Amino acid sequence: MMISKKFKLTSIALLSTVALAACSTGSSDGSSAVATGDGVEVTNEELQAELKSTYGNTVLQKLIMEEVFVNEVGDDRAKELKEEATTEVETLIATYGGEDEFNTVLASSGFSDREDYEHQVYYYKLMSESVSKYIEVTDEEIQTAYDDYTPSFTVSHILVDDEETAKDLIAQLDDGADFAELAKENSTDTSSAKNGGSLGEVNADSGLDETFFAAAQELAEGEYTTAPVETDYGYHIIKMDEKPEKGSLEDETEQLKESIVAEKLTDSTLVAGIVSDIMTAHNIDIKDDDLKTALDDVIITEEEQESLDAEAESAAAASESAASESAASSEESSESSSEESTSEESSTEESSTESSSTESSESSEAASSEASSSAE
Repeated sequence: MMISKKFKLTSIALLSTVALAACSTGSSDGSSAVATGDGVEVTNEELQAELKSTYGNTVLQKLIMEEVFVNEVGDDRAKELKEEATTEVETLIATYGGEDEFNTVLASSGFSDREDYEHQVYYYKLMSESVSKYIEVTDEEIQTAYDDYTPSFTVSHILVDDEETAKDLIAQLDDGADFAELAKENSTDTSSAKNGGSLGEVNADSGLDETFFAAAQELAEGEYTTAPVETDYGYHIIKMDEKPEKGSLEDETEQLKESIVAEKLTDSTLVAGIVSDIMTAHNIDIKDDDLKTALDDVIITEEEQESLDAEAESAAAASESAASESAASSEESSESSSEESTSEESSTEESSTESSSTESSESSEAASSEASSSAE
């Protein structure tokens, strides 16, 4: 069984509405008809059996995992995460311009409604926080992250379609024009233009164009780019609004830990292993024989773990070998260049020696000739 099939955050369907339908249809004895017609009769018993056969494992898996994750974070924290999910969805709705527009986006993304999507956000938060507790972060990882760390900064920009327009706007800024007003009047990035060009707080993980981010990093607080910055979107004039200083390692440690954990949460193999351990620790016993395999795609057996460990070791060895070969190749190239340089120097020295020898011989012959003439 491939690990990629074991745990995909986006693959767990939220079929609670299907489950509710299965539970609420027909009479309590499960035998009444839910659909009839000429020669047609579908009973509630048939419907529930089909729903159980088709969706039972998926729904039960989701329900079990959600309860386990709630146990992991605690009821109070689970309530907070649910409130956070609601707030995030409300913010998204405002961003898209209202419920109707948001529902259109949801439908195109495979979600039935806002409640469906909001529960998915909540579920992801539960899972992430539960798994995060078991992710280890070493001092070495923190130090490396600190060395590479650039604090978030606040930046604004004006985006236009051509270089000449950008240069003209820079000239206006040089003459004292207000950056925010120029952004509102000229920027083709309408979402930031209404805020005076502000993109808010950004960092290396914000998904900004690399050229844009690099140019922004070079600016001091209050400065703007004196030449247009070209990207695939057009020509930018970038202004650094706020640029906090990098704190000490101690000051930045907690934030760096969060960043490292967030990065590790994207490692599907690591997450799958932790989720498997969490489920195993809760000693889940599925009573229904028809749904005994509901957690087979989540819990990793010892044999599967051994196979995964072997694959990881093999991949690590291959990576180390490739790195060694690359280093050796680089060293050989360096030595080759050094040898060529030495050879050229030696050749030059030999040429110089031969030239000096020839000149000396010629001078000696000339001196001998002069002395002979003088004697005569």
